Amino acid sequence: MIYPWQSLAWSRLYHRFEDDQLPHALLLTGYRGVGKLSFARHLSATALCEAPTADGACGQCQSCHLVQAGTHPDLFMLQPEEAGKQIRVDSVRDLIEFINLSSRYGRAKVALIEPADAMNISSANSLLKTLEEPPAGTLLILVSSQPHRLPITIRSRCQILDFQAPDRAQSLSWLQEEIDVTEQRASELLAMAHGAPLYACELADDEVLKIRNAFFQDALEVLRGKLPVSQFSSRYEKQLSAQVLQWIQSWLEDLVRLALQNSATIRNPDLAQDLQRLSKVLDLQEIYHLQDRLYDYLRFHGRVNLNTQMVLEDIMFNWQSALRLGKGRN
Repeated sequence: MIYPWQSLAWSRLYHRFEDDQLPHALLLTGYRGVGKLSFARHLSATALCEAPTADGACGQCQSCHLVQAGTHPDLFMLQPEEAGKQIRVDSVRDLIEFINLSSRYGRAKVALIEPADAMNISSANSLLKTLEEPPAGTLLILVSSQPHRLPITIRSRCQILDFQAPDRAQSLSWLQEEIDVTEQRASELLAMAHGAPLYACELADDEVLKIRNAFFQDALEVLRGKLPVSQFSSRYEKQLSAQVLQWIQSWLEDLVRLALQNSATIRNPDLAQDLQRLSKVLDLQEIYHLQDRLYDYLRFHGRVNLNTQMVLEDIMFNWQSALRLGKGRN
């Protein structure tokens, strides 16, 4: 499926496909929730289709039916065995073996890796030779919301297609139609999602918002000294994910914006009052330090076995420290 904000990128890429000028390796990047994987799947189906058109795969031929059923012998989808885990070297070797086999249908062979940044160093290195010298007719599509986690040796061997969040008016219109919400609610969700419409749809899920809001309120209780850090970390250690770390990151970014009197661009407008109060007792240097630590946790999340309880305690102790320092200066 191609989303409205991807139509220009698709049109340009399809013309290259039509002229047999597609690169052998593409790296699709951009914020989570802008439709990179959907675009990659659409391209995969088109490359394998027996009668593709400017809109993509025909959806009617045998190849299309096999792609839809997930059984096409010339399509290899590589993802972690579990969400948030690494793509290991043995899995990449299976992909390489697939690529070196002859096409069963005499057309393209497509390998799709998502998220590509889940490859560890060994698995990424094992892919290098294939990226450099792929067999004829091979298309490798890597998808990543965090391309900085990929070795430069991988990135340099791919042509990068970067997907930016669509303009606000287009996002608002699409989101209101997709999930039937008011313009104000759509605007709040988009702010939380960094302007990414599909991520905004995820955040519209009541259960996701419940977890986010409960986590935030309990974090406030820790910062107010009403909830022990150890109790907080025990409560949430099993829920710690890249998404939760990104929530914390967005709250810290908003605190900095509010401390600098830049409230117009905050990403969590529904939490504005609590964040505004926190921003007034804030030591910016300590918050910058905490942001660096959080960035490291995000960078290593899924690559190494982090002790999630210790991660949460470290974040909250540092956050408490930043607020205490701020209070002492006011």
